[in-house]
Amino acid sequence: MIHFALLLALSSQGVLLDQSTFPEAPDSAGWHVVAQRPEIAPRGWIDRTVGRGGQGALALAGDGKAAVSGGWEKKIGGIEAGAWYRLTVESRSSGIDFERQRVVARLDWQKGASERAGQPDYGVFRSAAGDWNKTVLEAPAPAGATQVQVQLLLSNAPQATVWWDHVRLEKIDAPKPRIVRVATVNYRARNTHSVADSVAKFIEVAKLNVKHSDLLVLPEAISISGNGLTAWRTNAWPTHRLSYFRAGLPKGDPPSTSRWPLAWRNRVRAWAPAAG
Repeated sequence: MIHFALLLALSSQGVLLDQSTFPEAPDSAGWHVVAQRPEIAPRGWIDRTVGRGGQGALALAGDGKAAVSGGWEKKIGGIEAGAWYRLTVESRSSGIDFERQRVVARLDWQKGASERAGQPDYGVFRSAAGDWNKTVLEAPAPAGATQVQVQLLLSNAPQATVWWDHVRLEKIDAPKPRIVRVATVNYRARNTHSVADSVAKFIEVAKLNVKHSDLLVLPEAISISGNGLTAWRTNAWPTHRLSYFRAGLPKGDPPSTSRWPLAWRNRVRAWAPAAG
């Protein structure tokens, strides 16, 4: 009765899910582990030794599976098509080389019994909270949506363990319209001598010409522009021809490295490569 009253109180405030305490049997609270195939499913359990203040956390482990892909899922009803929702969740991981790609929170919208409505929305905005990362996803429910699957996933990380806690889904006001400033760099480097040198030339041009922008769009091949190198799909070529892997930038770069001074990074909210 108390649990039911709490759900009614949360729903009246627009909160559809607010959970930081997890029962020994997660199925009793609507959580279960899903995957496309059983052989690639991560191992899921409630870890009582880890948490953010409540009782335990939702845990996933790759269990040595190279192609591991799946995670925790909980269905939430009462979704209104066109309304905006915010998913907030905190995660902590170990044994992962690049958490942003391997640990994902998303909303998979549905209509009817199990038919997908629109496409899933992914939580890409993260901030550090001590040893944990906080993911915030805000998105409108697509046309026809009546429910949503809250999915907390782990993929392609066979030696990883990830813990999820403080899961909250709430209805929010639609954001007010605003002007988004987009900038691009139309430039071809000349007489550079390495991948790093070519990238530095593009950064120099951007610093001089991009003052304030929400999104900076960079050409796809900035790492080989002007240095005489050519990207190929194989390593079995002369040394002046780089494979796509060798011509690539380190993970998270840009804008995470020192080549992007903090004062300039603060003027650009995000960056993206322009393909094609």
